Amino acid sequence: MEPLTYNILEFPFAPMRRPRHWSITLSRLLIRAITLFPACLLAISSDSNVKPEPAPDASKQDAPSQCHPATPVLLALPSSPAAQKTALHLDGTPADPFLAASGKPVVLIFVRTDCPISNRYAPLIQRISSQYGVKVALWLVYPSKKSSAEEIRQHERDYGYKLPALRDPQHALVTRAHVQVTPEAAVFDANHRLLYHGRIDDLYQDFGRARAAATTHELDDAIQAALSGKTPPPSTPGVGCYIADLE
Repeated sequence: MEPLTYNILEFPFAPMRRPRHWSITLSRLLIRAITLFPACLLAISSDSNVKPEPAPDASKQDAPSQCHPATPVLLALPSSPAAQKTALHLDGTPADPFLAASGKPVVLIFVRTDCPISNRYAPLIQRISSQYGVKVALWLVYPSKKSSAEEIRQHERDYGYKLPALRDPQHALVTRAHVQVTPEAAVFDANHRLLYHGRIDDLYQDFGRARAAATTHELDDAIQAALSGKTPPPSTPGVGCYIADLE
């Protein structure tokens, strides 16, 4: 086969002597190359004008974005006083006998207006209040939900009480004092630690059965123990009207 010779003046890269099918194939390839050449140049020019994106700053990767919505935070708010169980003064305001004690021992005596046994103890309770009223903070506590402030005031007048009274309709003090009947007493030391809870004395052996005179005086002994730091008497259940019946 003779070597191919090209005449660049007639047609670029066109051979002067070649078979016909070679001429057609080579012509098609040259036409496609000429057609695509300007587009390739434009693409190369466009890529050269694109600026590369700067590398992310590592020091700012962990910084929170101001555009992001804030994550909700749930705060543990203290419950409102209205949602907490509390005793009440007779005027309806919340009462805390331990806060009002100002560092003194606290004595709570639980009574009812309609309990005959607790009413019989009224003279003894008043004597104890007169004897220790300066040294301890002593309160009458009415746990009945039905007893109104006016009924309690009338009860105090009828039985000669001179000590302050509290209503405990939610039994906040009943629970803290671990009492079950009226009359029962609870004695706390100056640090609000429960020293004694139970009967006032042993006058009543059972409901309807009373001695001529008491032979033990648990409440008096417990108050003296709170004042002197001595060992209080063991807690002994009282005889009277069950507080659970008020529910």
